[in-house]
Amino acid sequence: MGLSFLIFGNEYRRVTVAIPEKDPLDEVRLISTRQVRKLTGWSDPTLWRRCHDGSFPPPRKDGGRNVWFASEVYEALKKLAPKQAASNA
Repeated sequence: MGLSFLIFGNEYRRVTVAIPEKDPLDEVRLISTRQVRKLTGWSDPTLWRRCHDGSFPPPRKDGGRNVWFASEVYEALKKLAPKQAASNA
């Protein structure tokens, strides 16, 4: 399954993110800020803005670093995909 996002910056470009099939370990797998940015194609400011406005789950702390449960990230990306498609139409 792939999700497409329109990235705003100096220019417009479309980024497609591949969401893996449901893995039972996603419930406990932690992914870093770098991995979330790689999955989404977002910059740090965009990631934190989406966390603060509630459109993306906030991180958890693990030994002083920000991490997300993989399952939460995948669910959030699935919810964002229809909104992105509607805003591009």
